[in-house]
Amino acid sequence: MTAPTDRSRASVDIALNIYDRTPSEGFQPLHHFKQFEDGASVELESRRWHKRFLRPAANPYEHRAGVKRSYWPHTANTVDVIRHEYVAGGLPLVVLETNVDFVVVVNRPVNDLLTLPEREAFARIDELAERLLAMEGTYRSMETMSLVPYRWAFQYPPGIGEAWRFSTNFNANALRMWSWAYRMDGGIRNERLYFMGFKKYEETDGKMIMLSPQDWFSGDCWKPYRDRPFRSPPSE
Repeated sequence: MTAPTDRSRASVDIALNIYDRTPSEGFQPLHHFKQFEDGASVELESRRWHKRFLRPAANPYEHRAGVKRSYWPHTANTVDVIRHEYVAGGLPLVVLETNVDFVVVVNRPVNDLLTLPEREAFARIDELAERLLAMEGTYRSMETMSLVPYRWAFQYPPGIGEAWRFSTNFNANALRMWSWAYRMDGGIRNERLYFMGFKKYEETDGKMIMLSPQDWFSGDCWKPYRDRPFRSPPSE
């Protein structure tokens, strides 16, 4: 099996590199979203995307205790990031989110995964994905603006190891695709398995919203769109 061509590899690399430039020891405790200038909106959107991407048992907002939440305010070469660290179903997890993407890290080394034959390793990843991610549900169709079903299934290229990547749809443009449901990624980075979703906002006039990830906490990312109708992700 040959590795498929990933049309969005460069843009996904940029997003992952931003997290690498955001050291965990530099995060500040997040006790309440009122710490942000646009805290109410930031919390609302964070909750919506967690509900969209994660199963309830893996959602840190469903855990009343044991969640360590922190944030990184942007610098010249980083963006606004929220970090959620917790344990769900016996798995140590870290969610790193900006206003444009969403990364779930299984926060333990993947040594056991790498010792398996590839088919068994892929099956193990599928099991973890089913435990953590909302692998099926509904999204808003661009053609009809109605809710239609989706079901994710990962495509696994050969060569599992550090920097290896997989996706539900390598052909979808992660930067410009209409819906978050068109593509979910994953891979191994820094000896950890991760899954990566892409936040997409749909306007009622059929145009896309492209938010500045350095202006999430202040709310300034929404300035260009305040006079234009849009839809946030449905909360059902």
